Parts: sequence; structure tokens; C-alpha cells
Amino acid sequence: MSRYNVKCDPVASVCLHRDYEPKLTWFDDAFPGKIGFTDIDGIVEINGHYLVLEWKSPHGVVPDGQRTMLERLPDEFSVIIARGDPKTGHLNSVTFRVFGTWTHYKYGEFTLSDMKSWIKKWAAWAKQQEIINE
Repeated sequence: MSRYNVKCDPVASVCLHRDYEPKLTWFDDAFPGKIGFTDIDGIVEINGHYLVLEWKSPHGVVPDGQRTMLERLPDEFSVIIARGDPKTGHLNSVTFRVFGTWTHYKYGEFTLSDMKSWIKKWAAWAKQQEIINE
């Protein structure tokens, strides 16, 4: 038995640790209208440049509010939206945003290996940039 309170979805083959999942809805009434916090699956910063990773299920949809937020991030933020199996890394599609321009790759056009290569190139580029906001 796990020492963590784990919630598993056998259909999606995904398990989440409830003990470490904040209830973002606690803060919904702090914002106007239907605005609320969104979660991001990963973010890294190198010299003031940021790379955001959002991973969705193979046919997952980015909710309108999260999509709007990702679209409105400043140019220092690059974004990857990957749709695929989180256990195997098999990708159905990948969408990148770099300097405000979106590029979409369909099923079979981009692999996990391709995505890792792209991330390494982004990291090397960011490392060569002057530090922003020091």
C-alpha cells in the first residue's frame, strides 16, 4: 500500500497524488467572472527566458482560459503543448509557441525524441542570451 493518497484513473492510466494537489478552486471568488488559477505541468527558466510545458491526454483540449493565458504570455515565454500518452511518451500532436508564433505538428510528424532535441536547442539558445531582469 502506498503511503500517499493516490487517485488513479485506470482508463487514462494516470495516477495523481491527492496530498500534493492544491485545490485551486479555493481562490475562485478572489477573481472577477469565471477567471481562476490554471495549472502548468512544467516550466523552466534560463537567463530570463522561460519554457512552459503543458501535457494533455492524446486528444485533450486546452481549456479556453488556459489557452488565452498561454497566448498572452510575453515573448520571453516559449510554450510546448504536447498531446499524448504520459506513460509512454507517444505523441499525438505537439504545438510550439516561440516569440508569439504558433507551429503545430500532427500525429507522426513529431516524436518524443524530436521534442527532446527541440528542448535541448531551446536551452542552448537561452543559455547564450544575456540575462533578462537581473
